[in-house]
Amino acid sequence: MPTLQTLLAPAHTAFQAALHQPQCTQSQILRTILQTNQHSQFGQQHHFAHIHTPEDYAQRVPIQSYETLVPSIACHAGGETNILTSSPVIQFEETGGSTAGAKLIPYTAPLLTAFQHGIHAWFADLIAQRPHTFSGCLYFIISPATRSRSHT
Repeated sequence: MPTLQTLLAPAHTAFQAALHQPQCTQSQILRTILQTNQHSQFGQQHHFAHIHTPEDYAQRVPIQSYETLVPSIACHAGGETNILTSSPVIQFEETGGSTAGAKLIPYTAPLLTAFQHGIHAWFADLIAQRPHTFSGCLYFIISPATRSRSHT
């Protein structure tokens, strides 16, 4: 049976390579996001097909507040597709709303994959730096959701 370190080795290798060329890595991630979402309403509105660099992105896509995105998020929550993203929204996470009330955050499969890649790289680096981290028993505390479930 493979060890956790063996399973995470590809993530560690990719992470180490990315560390040596962070601008290239970030530019590639941006290109992928732009290409994937260029046909969404948001992508068309901001001309994603013509953005080639982080500087282009900064010039073409203004900083957005959550409030300006609420109508689009509401459309996704109502079942509409291809609004903010070309990928289907598969779930929403409601934030705690510590500063301005609860907010619905749309999740897509590519977003969840990106989270997994980040966690795998983190665990792989943790094992590389502190090999005994995952030996023995582990105890995790994860706060349960205290709000009632809702459906979009």
